[in-house]
Amino acid sequence: MLRQISLCLERNQESAATRLRSSRLEPLVAGYRQTHGAAALSDERINEALAGERARVTEATLLCTVLAPMLADELQPASGRRRNQPPAAIAASRPPERGARPAGIADFIDEMIAQEEAPRPSRRKQPV
Repeated sequence: MLRQISLCLERNQESAATRLRSSRLEPLVAGYRQTHGAAALSDERINEALAGERARVTEATLLCTVLAPMLADELQPASGRRRNQPPAAIAASRPPERGARPAGIADFIDEMIAQEEAPRPSRRKQPV
């Protein structure tokens, strides 16, 4: 649950994070405290765990930002690229034009799915 809340916060979806916290996390914490005692799970411990999850999500997001363009480039057939055209990883890693919306992880995933769904040339061996 903490990871889901952290992911919402990373995506600037604060209202969704607040809803998850109140509708899912708080009942879980209350149930745990009721079973194990109020001192078994302090607010400080929850905040520390949340900080740890926030750090993990931030690190994963940064890693995806680096790896997604590289993976997209690997999935793109080499024949589909013009000779002097930079690989998708380089083009995607360039900063966006001023006023343009920066590409997000969802954009990279959409691009990868579109490439996967594109028709691929047959790799059957031709008779000799």
